[in-house]
Amino acid sequence: MASDPREERPRVLLRQEVRRWEGVMLAVLVVAAFAVVWWVVTRHRSGSLLPMLPSTAFFAVFVLTLLRPKRVELRDTELVLRSAVRTRRIPYEEIIAVRGDIPSRIDWSTRLSIELRDGRSVAVPSTREPLTLVHELIAERIGQQPTG
Repeated sequence: MASDPREERPRVLLRQEVRRWEGVMLAVLVVAAFAVVWWVVTRHRSGSLLPMLPSTAFFAVFVLTLLRPKRVELRDTELVLRSAVRTRRIPYEEIIAVRGDIPSRIDWSTRLSIELRDGRSVAVPSTREPLTLVHELIAERIGQQPTG
């Protein structure tokens, strides 16, 4: 049985590029993690903490990578949120609504959330595409009337 060619090539919405303030926050987190480790180690023993710098930086980058999904895929049967270590698949049948953070004004909203049948809400990560387009694409797939 041949598979549906549209299912093999989903609509992929890529993550936004790292903004300057996110890069600054990454640097602040790395410095803060290093300062905490330095403080803990120097209170208990003396020695150079320079060898711990690469591992502290790696840890900070790894944690930030885990926290943010890398892309959103709109397949025929499900919405897929992919991150570095986890893939979350949400069948469209489980989605009852997609809403912005400002009720009735999707064009003013800055983020989207998906309401599931079991009462949970899932945040949709921001993408390079405009929020209104992402809302329309998901609403179209779940059969919800787009709101202005």
